[in-house]
Amino acid sequence: MVEPQPPCDSIESAGRAKISRKPRAALDTEVHMSPTRLAFIGAAKDTSPWLFQAITRTARFEALCGNDADLDAARIHARWPFTDLTKMLDEAEPDGVIITGPVARRAALAKQCLSAGVGVLVVGYPGSSRDLTRIQTLAQLASRPALVASPSRYSPTVLLARRLIESGKLGRPISMQIASTWRRSSNDSALIHADQVFEAVDLVRLLLGPLARIHGVMHGDGVMLAVGVTSDHVPVSLAFHSGGPVESLGIDWEVRAADGTHLRVTRDCRLTCGNGSRTDAAHTPSLTASDPVIELGYDALLKSFIHYLTSDHCTGLIGTGDDTVLATEALLRPGKPRPLRRYLRTDPLMAPNRPSHSLS
Repeated sequence: MVEPQPPCDSIESAGRAKISRKPRAALDTEVHMSPTRLAFIGAAKDTSPWLFQAITRTARFEALCGNDADLDAARIHARWPFTDLTKMLDEAEPDGVIITGPVARRAALAKQCLSAGVGVLVVGYPGSSRDLTRIQTLAQLASRPALVASPSRYSPTVLLARRLIESGKLGRPISMQIASTWRRSSNDSALIHADQVFEAVDLVRLLLGPLARIHGVMHGDGVMLAVGVTSDHVPVSLAFHSGGPVESLGIDWEVRAADGTHLRVTRDCRLTCGNGSRTDAAHTPSLTASDPVIELGYDALLKSFIHYLTSDHCTGLIGTGDDTVLATEALLRPGKPRPLRRYLRTDPLMAPNRPSHSLS
């Protein structure tokens, strides 16, 4: 359901006021002369250090906005620290803003940046489906890009797996299993982090298409099990853990095909594709020579965001679809002691006379 849109005049004028300060022609000229200026909003201690390395490699880390910005700026090599977002947007004038703050505030932060005419990258779950609709509306009105994605979808391993599936090398997929383990931060009250669920659901969508149905069971000890079916009738099982030893952190997944071929990816980004007697493809990063910034997808994610910022034709919502947000929202719905069951609107199995439980 699309929410009533805010008056266009106020948002468009806010976007034009910001954009007119730096016209597109001047921006394009500046891009070729100096790196793109990026800013970051969030808590640096709760963010992967590989993201900050990707920022400093691909752009100019212009500003950091957060409660501990003064302490974090020198450590992560940000140029200017801010504790007020309005002041940062006005004084630092970034070309784009990266948002990883608390999930409950991400949509509001993204809307404030877009209203100022600044493109945004939301790393992970953007909020509810209504929040995603509002972000899309503001991005279109401001003619700026709003990229919503997890870094894993830009990982070389995942991109290779997608090519193998699309080329038919794997065969017709008949099942997928995902096991994801994250460590919950000390100030995180959720049993399972929203970004953890979003990453797995987005991976399913990228490789096999959107989920049509999803059914999840939450355990009190920080474990959630879920099963789903894609729109192409491929069953998917997901297991989420919010704690464990260091060597267990990450995501393992496997796709099996009708001809007996399997595609396996381990948490250290190792890929094998074959049927036991043969190996059709393999990707084995070296622990000593491989770059985690590249292997985990942060490098390609930042380069894609910069490409969208400097292109005249990339505006509006980019990245994940609303079906991914709907499926994530279904599994994270609070206040349900019984198992969760939500039928998404992409479900091809729903009968016309069956009561609808669509999240939309």
